[in-house]
Amino acid sequence: VAKAQELIKVPDEPPNKTDVEESIKRLKDNDSKLTHLNLNNIKNISVERLIEVCETLKTNTTLETLEMASVNMTDKVAKKLAEALSENKTLKVLNVESNFVSGEAIVEIMKAINKNQTLQELRVANQKPEVLGNKVEMTLVKLIGENSTLLRFGIALEFPDARVRIHEKLQENNDNLRKKRVGKD
Repeated sequence: VAKAQELIKVPDEPPNKTDVEESIKRLKDNDSKLTHLNLNNIKNISVERLIEVCETLKTNTTLETLEMASVNMTDKVAKKLAEALSENKTLKVLNVESNFVSGEAIVEIMKAINKNQTLQELRVANQKPEVLGNKVEMTLVKLIGENSTLLRFGIALEFPDARVRIHEKLQENNDNLRKKRVGKD
């Protein structure tokens, strides 16, 4: 006789208590203690506040990690984020997973990242338009081919060719970083 295992109830994660207004103020003030900003899963952030966060990135020189997963971000915000990324030289990790960003906006973000070549990790997986299409994926392959700093790229790709070529470029970037670290340029 087969019996089902009892379900283990896992409690919900507590809500993100980050004060968005305070965070924006600290970003504007270039607060040296603010190097990591987690806005993940804050559903009630307005588009205006998200755009304001993006605008502050243009002049902020302290923030290294920005997490904005599942904040209902749209292309309008993503394009402002791309503008900011083209000017920001300190951000190393960006997470915008689980939003409503199109493939075209992801391409704009990638183009902006290539201007400064400082971002090391970009996570854009699980967007509502899940299928990017071959044109967008191959554009991302080309853009990542021009980038020497990106080490991790979180995205779901439909086509194996794009997936393999991006993986190979990221591996090359990681190898170059390792060689530099051990002194074998």
